[in-house]
Amino acid sequence: MKGISGIKEILTTDAFYGLLGNKKIGLEGGRYRPLSFIIFAIIYDVFGSYAPIYHYINILLYALTCFLIYVFTQKIIPVRPITRWYFSIPWITAIFFLVHPIHTEVVNNIKGLDEILAFFLSLLTVYLSLLFVENQKFILGFFIGFIFLLALMAKENAITFLSIIPLTQYLFSNDRKKSYILTLFPLLTATGIYFFLRIHAIGSIFSNQEMFSLMNNPFLEMTCSQKYATICYILGLYLKLLLFPHPLTYDYYPYHIPIISWQDIRAIVPFLIHVSGAIFALAAIRRYKIFSYGILFYLMTLSIVSNVIFTVGTFMNERFIYFSSYGVCLIVSYFICHISACFSLKGNKMEVRSILLIIIVTFFSIKTIYRNTFWKDDFTLLSHDINISSESAKGNFNLAFLLYHRAIHSSNIETRQNELSLAIDYLTKAIHIYPGYQIAHFSMGLAYYQLDNNIVKLLDQFKQATSLSRDPDFFVNELLLFTKDIKNPDHKIAVLEGMDSILPDKYGINYNLGLSYGQYKRDYSTAIIYFSRAIHLKPDFFDAYLNLGVAYQFNQDYLQAVNIFEKALELHTDDIRLIRNLGFLYLKMNMPDKANAYLEIARQKEKNLEKRF
Repeated sequence: MKGISGIKEILTTDAFYGLLGNKKIGLEGGRYRPLSFIIFAIIYDVFGSYAPIYHYINILLYALTCFLIYVFTQKIIPVRPITRWYFSIPWITAIFFLVHPIHTEVVNNIKGLDEILAFFLSLLTVYLSLLFVENQKFILGFFIGFIFLLALMAKENAITFLSIIPLTQYLFSNDRKKSYILTLFPLLTATGIYFFLRIHAIGSIFSNQEMFSLMNNPFLEMTCSQKYATICYILGLYLKLLLFPHPLTYDYYPYHIPIISWQDIRAIVPFLIHVSGAIFALAAIRRYKIFSYGILFYLMTLSIVSNVIFTVGTFMNERFIYFSSYGVCLIVSYFICHISACFSLKGNKMEVRSILLIIIVTFFSIKTIYRNTFWKDDFTLLSHDINISSESAKGNFNLAFLLYHRAIHSSNIETRQNELSLAIDYLTKAIHIYPGYQIAHFSMGLAYYQLDNNIVKLLDQFKQATSLSRDPDFFVNELLLFTKDIKNPDHKIAVLEGMDSILPDKYGINYNLGLSYGQYKRDYSTAIIYFSRAIHLKPDFFDAYLNLGVAYQFNQDYLQAVNIFEKALELHTDDIRLIRNLGFLYLKMNMPDKANAYLEIARQKEKNLEKRF
């Protein structure tokens, strides 16, 4: 973390920039969400890595959002004088939103700040747009544009409010078409600025990077027909979770959500519900405007995360319907208020309303409190949710990864062995679900080696991972890092030689073999062979030249050592250590003139370096 000094980089790069060595590894659609990262940077500069403060920010903004929901809903649905405020649609909507268990992920996960910010700022923009229609003050127009720009910079989902704002004005404000048009100017200006910044950061409005992994494109193994049938099934799950939020899980990766066909009623029913709901909302938009508004709000905000427009990287997530949940909360509140008027107990409709409210709020509150307990830490969450998402390749991998790292840092041998065995079981399940899961194959190899020094399985899984990968160098570099911690020299050399037999054209493998034979075996002739191969594969590899020269020197082939060192000097002309080595080497060869010349150059460079500092 760079803190405030990193804000410029945050504004000019993809949200995933830096995740793997500063590579741009976006998902389809791109991820440009700088606002939450800027807030994290500021918090980090002030509070450091003190974790609770990041959660307090989420809680505070969530509370403000619930208050804004009450204020906004009261603006579009004024409370009647005869209605008690705590039985009004605005209040009930805000309470339902506050206690809804579907929001536990957004609030508990600090990453959820982007959702909370985007929705709060988007809803504030809608509220200001209604005020603008009423009084047409220029300052309101400015704030509409500025706040909407911030909303877009929090998360691109805010773009759906370009349709929600005109809809809200049309249904809940006086008929001033001129005001509606005027409102569009700051909104479109903000959108234009956002797209300009986005294009500058990720190179295009949408990322054109094609996804070849099931973990980034869950529809990779489906036909077009299966894809849209599965999407309809997912839409049904979203609706079900909003009305009956159980069970909840952080993980909806393949294949916790199964592949669905159009012969499956689980695709047909949600399709009919959503299509008929949209038709009803449009047809009855004036007669049942609150009900219609809730439906359209839900559908519009859901559209961008539904996988219909573009793939969002996973089948679904509970945080994806944070925006849309307002529409459902509004519909349910409207339904409760009207059903209680139709079916009253002993003529008192408030009793029906009270009973329904108590039942729903109590159930939601208990579920929310219970669900919060599993967000205590990563292990609690992952070990619980794997029981729900047992068919998720990513869920099994994530738990295995956590168990692996707990095991290798454990001082208790029995605990270490048990957790490594469990990790292997979960990795086996992940690979069974998704045989092309490269990182799972690689991690299984590491786990087998940590469990019982099984080099054969380590190399077998390395071979599987690299053969599946479009970037085998990633796994090569990771395994080279792993070999640095192998204490047994014979094991280290065996692993490196196995890697070399699988991928013989990798300079890093040859270089490390050269180092290992030189340092551990004092076999400088073999070291020379591997260093020479490394240089052949990477002609500008300075360290390989340097160590090759040292190997020749230990082999007492001083002439070759000099030749190699002088080639190395062509790559790094100011390397004082190399120049001095050449001087001492010429002394050994009884060539004092050359030796003194090189040693004098080394002394002069040292003096210049001292003066500079």
